[in-house]
Amino acid sequence: MQTLRRIIVFALCAILVSGTSLARTPHATHGEYNRASPTRDGTGKYYFGREIARVMRHRGAQWLERKSRIDEEAPDQLVQPMHLLPDAVVADIGAGTGYFSFRLAALVPAGQVYAVDIQPEMLDIIHKRMQRRSVRNILPAS
Repeated sequence: MQTLRRIIVFALCAILVSGTSLARTPHATHGEYNRASPTRDGTGKYYFGREIARVMRHRGAQWLERKSRIDEEAPDQLVQPMHLLPDAVVADIGAGTGYFSFRLAALVPAGQVYAVDIQPEMLDIIHKRMQRRSVRNILPAS
């Protein structure tokens, strides 16, 4: 049981909402998906009133690291309440550039963060950022 408490798996699956008003989007009922005309960056598939975005490609990596993201999304309000133990094991699924992986790694200095992404280019970005910052407790994986 102690081991179970020390291992925390956290999946960060960011669903990006395009710039449309929720008042104009179809709302899902009973967990069903609804479809409508897609917005510029969307799929046209809606879940609980939010449009599911297209997959963020590595060419958009700079957008993931924009300075305004702290004010727009308040990432620390997401990771701080997790109350991670210093030796916790955490998985960032869909890690992209590692925006959350690096925040999590700082909270688990004796632990491990698995930064999982399907795009090798995103994992390369994480590797380079790890080297620049001398971070050793992130393991990029596909």
